Amino acid sequence: MLVITGAATWAVPPGEFEDVLREGAKFAVPGSLHTIALSGVGPGTLVTFIAEGIVKSTPIIFLILFSGCEVNVLEQSGALSNAFNAMARRKGSSDTVIILSVCVRSSRCWAPPVSSSTRWVAFIPLGMLLASSMNLPRIFGVGLIYLGTYAGFNAAIINPGTTGLAQRLAELPLFPGMGFRLGIYLAFAVCAIVIPCALRPPLSPRGAHQ
Repeated sequence: MLVITGAATWAVPPGEFEDVLREGAKFAVPGSLHTIALSGVGPGTLVTFIAEGIVKSTPIIFLILFSGCEVNVLEQSGALSNAFNAMARRKGSSDTVIILSVCVRSSRCWAPPVSSSTRWVAFIPLGMLLASSMNLPRIFGVGLIYLGTYAGFNAAIINPGTTGLAQRLAELPLFPGMGFRLGIYLAFAVCAIVIPCALRPPLSPRGAHQ
């Protein structure tokens, strides 16, 4: 891809927008796109682009590396799995408390920086186990895990893989507008907690067979 892109610099007419600086960020001026002189990239310059990109993206690269290590420690230590298993075995717990705990824990794992929501697929069996312990359909347990997870993922308060990368590409400071995203996160999290509690089917006594 790098070679193809470099070759295209010799054939594709380049253009650029005029920009203005507002509050420390560059904004393109609509309708200001214009062509500039063709300037092809040579082989010598081409091989340095990867190193230059790594240097410019050092803050986001290290943020993703450290956050990935953080999630891996939680997974390898079994901290989250043990917590969910303990809730599933606790017969005296209120169903609402279990729903609240699972949604808060899963959504908070997307408020700090982490890497991929696909990691939460591993917790689907635990969600199904929790649903069975509450005498609810297993699909309820699947939604219990995913609703909380994506409530945090979609808000992406300080997620390096989505918010952080997009803001760096837009030449913005790292993680501005956090208050707005925090408000969105709280709205999503409340919906992810309140809706399952309100719409779940009538429960039979805890511990009874479905």
